[in-house]
Amino acid sequence: MSKAENVIAAQPRSEFGDNASRRLRKSGFTPAVIYGKGGAATAISVKTEEWQVAAARKLDQYVIAIEGKEIAVKVQEVQYNHLKDYVYHVDFVLA
Repeated sequence: MSKAENVIAAQPRSEFGDNASRRLRKSGFTPAVIYGKGGAATAISVKTEEWQVAAARKLDQYVIAIEGKEIAVKVQEVQYNHLKDYVYHVDFVLA
């Protein structure tokens, strides 16, 4: 498997809350967070389509590409909207 298959592009997010997340999802992004190893959590957003493709592979580890850095992560939790069946939020933990 090539390394490019498990890379997910992300961007930092500065707005928080229900309304900001709703606007983010409407524009084709999924809110997410990276945390672990005693460091501060980093709020990010990933393209929804890109996340769906990566999640379909069901890999143990992914690489988040954010602002020129690559961070190895594992999926901790994926939250779904139970009424409309879409990904609501993704939690990544440092690998």
